[in-house]
Amino acid sequence: MHEMPEVIEFVSNKIINDKSLYDEIKDILIKDIRKLNSDSIHHSSFCSALKKPSGLAKSLLKIFDISDRQSLDAFAAIGFHPSSRMYSSLYYQTLILIYYIGLKSSDDLLRIMALTLIYVKIFNGRQYRYMPNGCQEDIAQHLIQNKFRASHTFKKYPNPFVSIHQHWAPTLDEKYKDQVLKDPGHPSKGLMVIIMQAWGRMDQTFMGIQKHYYSAHYSGEKFGISSSSDGQGTESDGLERNKITKTVEKLQQNIINKPPRLSDKDVTYLKKNYSISDKFLNDTNTFLNDEQNDSDISNIYEIIFSVLKVDDSKICGLKIIDSVNMITSAKGNDKQIEKIKLYIDNLLNLMYKGLMKNSGASSRLKLRKVLLLIITLRGKKAFCKAEF
Repeated sequence: MHEMPEVIEFVSNKIINDKSLYDEIKDILIKDIRKLNSDSIHHSSFCSALKKPSGLAKSLLKIFDISDRQSLDAFAAIGFHPSSRMYSSLYYQTLILIYYIGLKSSDDLLRIMALTLIYVKIFNGRQYRYMPNGCQEDIAQHLIQNKFRASHTFKKYPNPFVSIHQHWAPTLDEKYKDQVLKDPGHPSKGLMVIIMQAWGRMDQTFMGIQKHYYSAHYSGEKFGISSSSDGQGTESDGLERNKITKTVEKLQQNIINKPPRLSDKDVTYLKKNYSISDKFLNDTNTFLNDEQNDSDISNIYEIIFSVLKVDDSKICGLKIIDSVNMITSAKGNDKQIEKIKLYIDNLLNLMYKGLMKNSGASSRLKLRKVLLLIITLRGKKAFCKAEF
């Protein structure tokens, strides 16, 4: 077990043993949470920044009775590097200390409030990072209503703050509280993991939103308006798109209820024809089954089904190999097919850290085709029995 800095241990024990200080901290956090909840009524999408409490770190440091330097030095000793703007932020450090106090005192409410306020700042940072030129509410509502699956946190909850407070914070706490309490000073598995995972999860979410947002932005899609190839929405286009969207939603729900598995015959086909390793297949399956990647995968299904003109009434008759060969071999100015290739390449880069950038043309074609085969087959398996 890694030794915890004396300052952090001293402060946490002092607060736990002094009910008046403990209650004072709780009152401050409750007041900030209530203010954020009240303000959130006016924000129904990810477009608006959340109003981070002002002066919170200063107030907490005063209660802790430690200086900025003492906090920075203590947290640097457990991995919060001073060279990092995020890890050296007194806002994050004071809230992480509150979280630690909540761990030691088994106070669920205190931990969730601390994590909620941590996520608020991370949300604002990621939103600005991926949407530096602003965000149009009508496009955001279009994505929420027509693109995000039902379980997406920004669709499931009435606004981002509620999703943070009721989902993001409790989920993170439940997964890591025991691990952190076991060795809080560990440089990667202790208190550091809370910040790392909170940032990583929000970053991944906004990375997915960014792709959907700018795709809708450039094609002229907004709430109540669908797009056609020339950027002008038509009623038939909208009906067709809605039909495909509903098919994808049903597909994803079917996959959640019973995740499709590649049969021995499927695996043999892929290995024989594309020399794919077991590791690649296992890693791909893990990625496709991870709920955090649902929005990216749903977007690909929508584009694939649009190109193939397939909905749930036709998918069981889909010829997987022929369809994928058509997509991967197509040339020219078919924007939808080029979009499929772009998204597949992005997925492969996400899964394998820049794999497509470092591969030759023939390798890129092979990997692109294999992932498309697997994704399309999974889509068919979600509705009926299917093999290559």
